[in-house]
Amino acid sequence: MFFRTLALLCVLPLVVGSGCLLDDKQVGGDELEPDPPDPCERYCDRAAACLDEDESLCEQECPEQSVDPSCRDALLSVQTCLEASACEGGTAAQDCAAALEARAESCGT
Repeated sequence: MFFRTLALLCVLPLVVGSGCLLDDKQVGGDELEPDPPDPCERYCDRAAACLDEDESLCEQECPEQSVDPSCRDALLSVQTCLEASACEGGTAAQDCAAALEARAESCGT
């Protein structure tokens, strides 16, 4: 019984210590990727490029609008449509008319 207790006391620091060492290591050895871009930043960038909307105003309003789930879904729908659109010749507003209408209804804009 004494030897089991002694063995447990000797092994316990090794287990805890190795856990601390592994805590600092990256799994697989790959470098960590940077944080993903802010969805509002990406949305506002695309809305400014494709719809001639004010990017700075969008970046101010977007985080507040993203709190409401229906508005957030509408913003993502517009972003998805704009990502698929060529944004040339003003066709994005026509191509994404349904998504823009849903955004106006859900977000009150």
